[in-house]
Amino acid sequence: MPQGRYSPAGGSIYPAPPVAPSYSSGRTLTLPDGSEIAGYSRRILARVIDATIGLAIIVLLSVFMGDSFATVTTTTRGYTTNTMYLMTPLGTVITLAVGFILDVATVALFGGQVGKLIVGIRLANATDLKSPIGWLPAIGRWLTLSIAFLVCLIPGLVMGLSPLWDQPYHRGWHDRLVKTIVKRGAPATQFQG
Repeated sequence: MPQGRYSPAGGSIYPAPPVAPSYSSGRTLTLPDGSEIAGYSRRILARVIDATIGLAIIVLLSVFMGDSFATVTTTTRGYTTNTMYLMTPLGTVITLAVGFILDVATVALFGGQVGKLIVGIRLANATDLKSPIGWLPAIGRWLTLSIAFLVCLIPGLVMGLSPLWDQPYHRGWHDRLVKTIVKRGAPATQFQG
């Protein structure tokens, strides 16, 4: 095994602690760069902030763009009335663009979505702990979660909740796929736009 890498059972490459992992405050794993693994409460709060920002942007766009963003259709059969809110192709493209900017561009350029940055956590490369992670890992992470949610709500929820059973680094399957880790603390590198 190459020097500077640590691989617990399972074969995934994790950052190499210079000594056995240490736990500050009894529960939080301290990484070799002095930062800590992000806790669940910060991650959940960051996700709520991101979802609120994204939803607010989409609602505002749908109000200002009206029928060019989405249409409402109502059908009646007997005593049953069904109302459907259907996005237009333009609305779909705009929604995907907003998602891309909020979930990919901010991660690639700044190390985290707005919510993560507000609560003081960020994504870093799992092997060298550098942040921001760059475009390819950011796109891979976004696509993995998006495809899981598009397939069905259950795979998306399992993927989103997967950090709960990953020990000790609390990495989600989407993080394992692109070799990232969520940590607290300042970025290891500065913005390189």
